[in-house]
Amino acid sequence: MIGSNKFVNGAFNSSVNVFQNKCVASWSNAGVLDEGYLKVVPSDEGSSIVLGVGSLTAGKRYLLRYSLKAAGTLSLAANLRSASYSANTSVIRRKASTTRTENEILFSPSTNESSGSLVFTADAKTTYYLDNIKLYEADATVTNPDDSIRFEYNASKAPKTVSLKGNYVDVKNNKYSNSIVLQPYASAILIKDGGTVTTLTNKSPTVNITSPITNKSYTGPAIINMEATATDVDGKISKVEFYNGSTLLHTEYYTPYTYTWNNVPAGNYTLIAKAYDNSGSVTTSAGVSISVVKLNAPIVFIKTPYTNTSYTGPATIKMEATATDADGKISKVEFYNGSALLHTEYYVPYTYTWNNVSVGNYKLTAKAYDNSGNITTSAGVSISVVNATSMSITSPAYTELLSVTSDTKVINSGGTLNKADISGLANFKLFPNPAINKIQIYFDGLQNNQKVNLSIVDLSGRRLKSFLIRVSGEKIEVDVSSLSTGMYIMSLTGENFMINKNFSKIK
Repeated sequence: MIGSNKFVNGAFNSSVNVFQNKCVASWSNAGVLDEGYLKVVPSDEGSSIVLGVGSLTAGKRYLLRYSLKAAGTLSLAANLRSASYSANTSVIRRKASTTRTENEILFSPSTNESSGSLVFTADAKTTYYLDNIKLYEADATVTNPDDSIRFEYNASKAPKTVSLKGNYVDVKNNKYSNSIVLQPYASAILIKDGGTVTTLTNKSPTVNITSPITNKSYTGPAIINMEATATDVDGKISKVEFYNGSTLLHTEYYTPYTYTWNNVPAGNYTLIAKAYDNSGSVTTSAGVSISVVKLNAPIVFIKTPYTNTSYTGPATIKMEATATDADGKISKVEFYNGSALLHTEYYVPYTYTWNNVSVGNYKLTAKAYDNSGNITTSAGVSISVVNATSMSITSPAYTELLSVTSDTKVINSGGTLNKADISGLANFKLFPNPAINKIQIYFDGLQNNQKVNLSIVDLSGRRLKSFLIRVSGEKIEVDVSSLSTGMYIMSLTGENFMINKNFSKIK
């Protein structure tokens, strides 16, 4: 029967206090043995290290197990001793080499000790490595008078065959009949078959996810920081794996056991961690449920110009977009001509003036970005830039000579237009532009009672309305409610001039 490990916390690890004599002992993770082992560099022959093991009982048996490897060859002796540094058991030697060995030694103290210690003594100045040191109370309960317990040790450099009378089992429940072969410097505790033997059962590690907490919600694409704690009471943790469901995300070999999961899309996820100990036992943590939600995309549309607006080239086009985000904020707005980026605006109002635009047809769009990375592209706005046009009226189907004031309404129709190269000093302005039902014409540079011809022409050159007026005020108002939505030309023609202005009719 094997009792508990004599080391503090039940395990050999970096927390164990090591007394050094003519050597330097340090904790290492360089991969010579398992992760985390004791590296001993002797400075002289006869160097030793001392590990406290607590109380020892005279006559009891203590089973020592350990892993051993060296940079060369040496003989490493082990024994238990008293608080006064005197030997309390026999000294047992094991050969160390560049090949890893697993060792077992059975001790029986001669006196009771309240503060006993375990001593390893080297006979050469060769670096060696120790790991998985365990010291157990070992005893057996005999249930049959014919049963017996034996301890066998091979102190030679060659394999040794030990004869047995009957069948035996060792502490690992390996069975032997009539004989057992011990390797050089190896030992075995044997109990005759028929007795009761209890072997040490490895305890599984424990593991829990400490971050994130269950039911936590993130905004996608998300960054999720995961952290787990893992412990092993009778060994040490060899690795921790992080999973999304059954999908392995990451393996971590050292504390703290953490992982950052980047660019996680919208969805529901169950996170788990698996801990492995140095004996191969595996424990899976409880699942942690989380969710990643996607925020609403922004809304964007081009406010100006209107679709089908026509300009005279080279044109100056003023663009303005409206962008909103219901659950965040707008980070930027981009203006495009087709796929070509014209401008990026980071602050309201989202505007851009496109200068010197040549003749052609264009499709304008705006892209809005919110603070969560969502992007929305506006509906396209088609515009055109045309050459400047001069026209004269040659044969109107119907004209009317009017004396108009600022409140006069004029409505007429019919006729065709031909192109001509006419210019003058007179001018006029249109307001509002775009117009819905009415548009006002402000004259500049015209004399009172001067006769002029005013026409409305569509972009195909077809004359829709024509008025012969005698100027007697600063402005007139024209009813355009009957026109369809679109672009038109207002043409003012006198004896030695012709002036054209574009305007838009909207609903």
